[in-house]
Amino acid sequence: MGKDSIKERILVVEDEGIIALDIQSRLQRLGYDVPEIAVSGEAAVEMSRKLQPDLILMDITLGGKIDGVEAAIIIKKSLNVPIVFLTANADDATFERAKSVAPHGYVLKPFEERELHIAIDVALYKSKVEMKLNQYREKLESILIERDELIVGLRNSLDQVKTLSGLLPICASCKQIRDDKGYWNRLESYFAEHSNVEFSHSVCPDCVKKLYPEVHSHKKNYKGL
Repeated sequence: MGKDSIKERILVVEDEGIIALDIQSRLQRLGYDVPEIAVSGEAAVEMSRKLQPDLILMDITLGGKIDGVEAAIIIKKSLNVPIVFLTANADDATFERAKSVAPHGYVLKPFEERELHIAIDVALYKSKVEMKLNQYREKLESILIERDELIVGLRNSLDQVKTLSGLLPICASCKQIRDDKGYWNRLESYFAEHSNVEFSHSVCPDCVKKLYPEVHSHKKNYKGL
């Protein structure tokens, strides 16, 4: 920890006063911020929410209604904070419960200052790595969701795109088109089914002259005025 770096805040949870003060003193000497000490599981839950520590050093065996393991379980539900358990002689059942919390480390009492320092530094480092990995995973999941949405959109677009190719058998007289099943279809029906073309009906000048000579004559006279 460099001189200019921000001190990591540690919440010490220990119900034996002399041991708690000793731990607080050691951690402060190592450069950590240890503003308060919790002496029970209930106090640990309340103070963790208030202090928002970077790490909790939690004694497993605590007096009160809830022990260190139960307190850790409650804290983990609301805070993503690494927890290092302190233990002297926890029984197998308690140790198994402690493992279910997925702590970032254990420190066995009695301990040397160097052991405590290493355990805390490793736990803080693991927590930072996990946080970065979670950020990368969330970013990757977001990218994958966006990719899947683009693929779905592209498939929907491709489903709407219909193309025509090859030779089209068309009647020289009525201009109907024969499909691949041998049925004859009106030209506009065939194109509407096999493409995105939409038809608007009108009459060309030649057909007007042939089918409606009086209209053609009227237009011709009108233009000549």
